[in-house]
Amino acid sequence: WRNELLSKIDELIKIGVKTQDPLTEIGGTNFYLAFQGFDNRGLNIKVAQLMVSACPSLVWTAPHCLIKRQTQSRIRVGFISNFFHLHSIGKTSLGLIAELSRNRFEVHSLFVPPIINDPISKAIQDSSDHYHILPNSLDEARKAIADLKLDILFYQDIGMEPFTYYLAFSRLAPVQCVSFGHPDTTGIDNIDYFISTDFFEIPESGIHYSEKLIRLHNVGTPAYYYSPDINPQVKKRTYFGLNDRTHLYFCPQTLFKFHPDFDLILADILNRDEQGVIVCLEAHIPYWTKLLKQRFQSSIGNDSDRIVFLPRQNFNDYLNLLLISDVVLDTIHFNGMNTTLEAFSVGTPVITLPGEFQRGRHTFGMYRKMEMEECVAHDPRHYAKLAVRLASDKEFRNAISSKIIKRKAKLFKDHQVLDQWEEFFTNALNVSLDRLYV
Repeated sequence: WRNELLSKIDELIKIGVKTQDPLTEIGGTNFYLAFQGFDNRGLNIKVAQLMVSACPSLVWTAPHCLIKRQTQSRIRVGFISNFFHLHSIGKTSLGLIAELSRNRFEVHSLFVPPIINDPISKAIQDSSDHYHILPNSLDEARKAIADLKLDILFYQDIGMEPFTYYLAFSRLAPVQCVSFGHPDTTGIDNIDYFISTDFFEIPESGIHYSEKLIRLHNVGTPAYYYSPDINPQVKKRTYFGLNDRTHLYFCPQTLFKFHPDFDLILADILNRDEQGVIVCLEAHIPYWTKLLKQRFQSSIGNDSDRIVFLPRQNFNDYLNLLLISDVVLDTIHFNGMNTTLEAFSVGTPVITLPGEFQRGRHTFGMYRKMEMEECVAHDPRHYAKLAVRLASDKEFRNAISSKIIKRKAKLFKDHQVLDQWEEFFTNALNVSLDRLYV
């Protein structure tokens, strides 16, 4: 299918297909490629080339990007996303927006409609020096952003939805960057940098990115992350319809993260542990849940009866489920980020199997920051073996949980994250000015 996609893209470029407004005429992205476990650099570059060929007006440059910066005032940084609300992007963005030095930086948050008003969106608005709700059209949004004369435009995600994807083709600030919000390269020429961490990347990983890869050093994540508020009232398993006598393996990831390779690991866990029950959360689209259940019946067989799907939970109940689980199972190829941080906040161990790409190394990076290796698997069989030991050996599980609780503070409100982002923003702007005015 990937080869077919590449072939069809080449065909569309060759015939010279055109679009006036890709937002309304196409309205989609390559979002799901990131979950397949392959290097997407070539495909994403090719798709970006198709978009530029089909709609040259996407590549627009704001006037202030072509002239010398007029002032030595604070560096103007714009944070942009469609997901500035109670969403993984909102939660990972809030801390940096709120805590970035106001002596050096003027912070703008750019909301892509539709706007969802909730505590996270309000906190982002209140924490910004200025917040802006962008127009619904690409052309008007480009002009609105250009009017702000930003020095740096920081996309919190590119590829999760079409508006910011198509917007990213334009040069709206001298420095444009993206990070782990959607942890895959964009393939877009006007995105200059992809910011990750040395704990997330393998030595050769620069070849996976069309952008210049920047590695923050010695940080568990690139997010200045607030630990979630924990409700001290613990609800028992029976509240969720679960049995106290089982070993509870919780995998709370969105269902499109369940790669077929992961089925073999789940089958191995259930085969090794007759008391084991794997708990997942239903998708917001019911048909996805139905499809995955059918796949489990085929790939896992009778043991798939011990994979339970619970309704989506409110945040307190979700944290409660993390707390009462014996172990959290990290999906392979595309890990959890918020999920792992939330599990660690309540001391629940997470089993992970790091892969080649950043999106499959998030939990591993957090363990590296905490200097822990006990829950990092070397291969699929080792993953299942570790999970079963944690669930069935209470003494071992409690020891790991205690270690996480003692060391988890290294992952939250880490000022090294702030310092390195501030250094990057300053240096990147200086580089862009040197490049333009030599």
